[in-house]
Amino acid sequence: MTIENGASAANDTALPDDCDPELVEVVYDGKNYQVPPELKDALLRQADYTRKTQEVAQTRRALEAAQAGHQQDIANTRAHMQDAARIVALNDQLAQFGQVDWRALQAQDPSRAQALYQQFQQIKVLRDRAARAWLQNEQDQASHSQRATARRAQEVNAHMPRLIAEWSPELDAMLGAYGTEQGLSPNEMAQAALQNPIFLKLLHKAHQFDEAAKTRQAKQTFDAAQGARPVTRVGGGGGTASRRTIDASGDALSAEEWVKRERERMRKR
Repeated sequence: MTIENGASAANDTALPDDCDPELVEVVYDGKNYQVPPELKDALLRQADYTRKTQEVAQTRRALEAAQAGHQQDIANTRAHMQDAARIVALNDQLAQFGQVDWRALQAQDPSRAQALYQQFQQIKVLRDRAARAWLQNEQDQASHSQRATARRAQEVNAHMPRLIAEWSPELDAMLGAYGTEQGLSPNEMAQAALQNPIFLKLLHKAHQFDEAAKTRQAKQTFDAAQGARPVTRVGGGGGTASRRTIDASGDALSAEEWVKRERERMRKR
């Protein structure tokens, strides 16, 4: 076979242009691509891996931010307590000045009396300034805590539809009432939900379980009541249910006549 003949034979056996492998569409990184089927699973695995890696990174950043915020809260609380201790110490010093007999000291040693009084005034100014700063810090922390709680509540509410598909304000209120019935206070439930929204999912499952149990119990009670009802048959007389007495007559009677005869029979016993 010559080179030319080999090339010609190869051309004869080559696939026509319209016989390319079938391509499938896949979305990768937000864009659509046409790829061979064998590459689709690889791209999807890569996309899933990328998504999970990003989720882990986001979770890690959130945890690091939460830890940093927690450490800052600890530092602020420690400083706040130290400020309070300083105010207490200044108050103790002022209390000692309250035991001074200023008139007697002024008569005995005017210079010492004046120096002590100036020291008293300085400590009082320091105490008042520290008290105002402490009170302002207390108000700032309370405001910050309220804003942080409101922000966290918004985050939890936005996340809840992912945990409970039918989540709504009405369901939230229903779960609150259910939790109260179980002995939980509204504050306990609010704190638990803010710490971990999974708490509401578990509460929802518990509520569904109890409701299903109530439904089963009601059905069993209804079925038992239906089974205990006396068997009747529809007879003549306009469809009035008929019964048979237990006496020998065996006549088919209406319910009213049956009751009347039974009462008469019981009276004669």
